[in-house]
Amino acid sequence: MPSEFRVHRPRIEFDLAKIENRMKRVSAHARRNHVRMLFPVKSFPAPQVLKLAARYLDGFDVSNRAEYQLIRKFASRGKDIWVSGPVHEVPSHPFKNRLKVAANSTDAFFHSRSKKFGALRINASTILKRVDEGRFGASFREALNAPVDSFSVHMGFQSTTVEDLMRMFLKFHELSKKRKIQSVNFGGGWERLSEDDAKWLMTEIGRRKPNFQVFFEPGRWWSQDAGVIETEILDVRTHPDGWDVTLSGSRMAHLKWSQLRLNKIPRQITNARTKKSIRFFGPTCAEDDFLLKIAGKITDPSKCVGQTISLEGVCGYSFAWNTGFNGFAPARIAFKQKR
Repeated sequence: MPSEFRVHRPRIEFDLAKIENRMKRVSAHARRNHVRMLFPVKSFPAPQVLKLAARYLDGFDVSNRAEYQLIRKFASRGKDIWVSGPVHEVPSHPFKNRLKVAANSTDAFFHSRSKKFGALRINASTILKRVDEGRFGASFREALNAPVDSFSVHMGFQSTTVEDLMRMFLKFHELSKKRKIQSVNFGGGWERLSEDDAKWLMTEIGRRKPNFQVFFEPGRWWSQDAGVIETEILDVRTHPDGWDVTLSGSRMAHLKWSQLRLNKIPRQITNARTKKSIRFFGPTCAEDDFLLKIAGKITDPSKCVGQTISLEGVCGYSFAWNTGFNGFAPARIAFKQKR
């Protein structure tokens, strides 16, 4: 390919020490409050991260046999494996008493001719009374009448607070006084939680001494502050309020589900007296390949074409979804080792 058509390939680096330290701190607090922490394999299926999860957390959540194969060597006697996905694949797990397969609906649960289901998946919105139904999981109303004593909560895309998570726990805590409940996996959806929020939640759960086992499985939360992408300025377009800047890093290809923030920017862009804004976009033809917007005392970035900008807030889902699209290559991936 002629050199004038070559585009800088973005590079994403994940700091493993940040992921490890959060896992270590939070899992220790969870165990003190009799809460078990799982790692959803889909959220960051890199061997380096799965190894950390196996070391510090209590097990894994998988959606199918392929994901189970990624963590099979970590599936020791003391690890819990939850299976929750729409295809209902059951892996061959040597420790059957630590395997919990959740039916995605009451239809699947009642129509199954085997005893493979040990739990029922519930849509979190129905517990919080936001909607009656969702694609994944039964409604809370349906769950009340199902002959099952374990439940897996599907969080979906709703914005969840620590108060929402506490409300869901309290509903099951009250229900457990009327019927037997063995375990509840409250899923993830921790993006809005600080570490202090998470510790408060587990402390409050432990203080109430529930008579069922509580699980959580946050995904991107473990890595949401661990990744940084280095990306090149490819093009600048002027608009009345500032500029649109096209970068080589793409939301569609490289940065899905990451909550991006500006990390480093060429100094001359911030050397200005007037307030303007810059909207950053990826290089693809997709209208929604939007990265982030900044505003402040910034100047015309057109002289910075070819220079590098770095963005932080890249999470593990960006690794999982990292792909080529629209002629642009996948991002290069690196892992910063422990210091």
